Amino acid sequence: MRKNNPKRLGGFLGALTLALSALSLIAGAALGQTKVGPLPGPSPEPPAELAALQRKAASGDLKAQFELGQALDQTGQPADQTEAIKWFDLAAQGGHPQAQLALARAYELGRGVPLDLALARQWYRQACQPQASSQAASARPGQARPGPTKKPSAQEAAQDFKRFLKAAERGDPLAQMTVGVMLNRGQGAPKDPAAAVKWWRRAAESGLGVARMALGEAYERGEGVPPDQAQALSWYRLAAEKDNVQAALALARAYESGQGVAVDEAEALKWYHLAADLLYAERPEN
Repeated sequence: MRKNNPKRLGGFLGALTLALSALSLIAGAALGQTKVGPLPGPSPEPPAELAALQRKAASGDLKAQFELGQALDQTGQPADQTEAIKWFDLAAQGGHPQAQLALARAYELGRGVPLDLALARQWYRQACQPQASSQAASARPGQARPGPTKKPSAQEAAQDFKRFLKAAERGDPLAQMTVGVMLNRGQGAPKDPAAAVKWWRRAAESGLGVARMALGEAYERGEGVPPDQAQALSWYRLAAEKDNVQAALALARAYESGQGVAVDEAEALKWYHLAADLLYAERPEN
């Protein structure tokens, strides 16, 4: 009778054990039994650093409160995630935008708190407010735009307008956007909102996101075109596809309030989420 090779048998049993373990994990995941860990983030703080962070947070330091919330959230333990919400909430109430964003996502996912989409929308809106306002100062029609950054004399403005107009007529979308702004403001040329809209449309049709946003606002306000909320939302959607934060926020507010569309809280949350992602994707924590 042929004898079994102990080494070969041991290798076979080891492989069988690994295969069964893998099958167990796959089955657990399919049944929803695999434990969901925390979202990706910073590495857990060492005990000494965590204690120092707790002292700063307890003293009212908003940044420390937010960072302590992050550290607790990253343990993946339900009790710690609940405690993390407490610190996120303190920092958020104090005006810390990243803490407001963390609270929004917690309520959206039901992580550390009961799932509450209304509160998620509220905190997304709050988190976007200060950043969006500062960004709007350089992105809203009639404010700062590509082109002159200081107020020129009438003669300089007229020369600038001619220069941008030549580039616009050659098909340069940024120049077309700038010509529209100057016409809308009456800078370097007689004020002509209808002509401004025509140039914005040409730039928008070339794919320039800020021009699409300008067209949406023109339709919403009835400047240079008859007011048309459906057209406004259509251009906002196209602008948001080009990662325009203001357009995403305009869509979120429209779906939240039912302005030109049926109220749709899920759709509003989607656009608030996108706006927050665009605002904070490259922004360092503060």
